[in-house]
Amino acid sequence: MSLSEARAQITLREELEVARLYQRMEQLRLGARLQVRWRVGELPPQAIVPSLLLQPLLENAIGHGIEPLPDGGTVTVDGRVEDGRS
Repeated sequence: MSLSEARAQITLREELEVARLYQRMEQLRLGARLQVRWRVGELPPQAIVPSLLLQPLLENAIGHGIEPLPDGGTVTVDGRVEDGRS
């Protein structure tokens, strides 16, 4: 994410785009060893969230969970709405 465009809050759509961009970079590095399942379809894309809410979590899951495994693994990003809140 560009530091020159850093904002404290962004839309969920933008946050997911940042996280997916990071995933694509890691996918190039880890290849078939990395699988990511995105279950975020029911989330409201215009919801306002803190910037860099998801990407560091994804980074840690990949770096500490998947990368050390010889066969790799799967990270699941699961977002849902409960009681009208996401």
